[in-house]
Amino acid sequence: MDFSDIGLSLVKVLVVGITLGAGLPALFALGLKGLARTEARPDGTLAVTAGGRAVAGLAFGVVSLAVIVGILWIVAGGH
Repeated sequence: MDFSDIGLSLVKVLVVGITLGAGLPALFALGLKGLARTEARPDGTLAVTAGGRAVAGLAFGVVSLAVIVGILWIVAGGH
């Protein structure tokens, strides 16, 4: 194993760490931000906008998929 292999392995670990370590929580926060998008109704109540609901659904869907894939990977013995 030479230094180029070590460097390549380090880059792979760094990319996965940034993606899963910061990317998924940021995506979850984006989903919460989408749910916070509200508009006032004529009766004075607030409702989540359709765009905000769509952003939240997409963000939460991707995060849920990543969690499910991670659990399945661990259960399959990929740890």
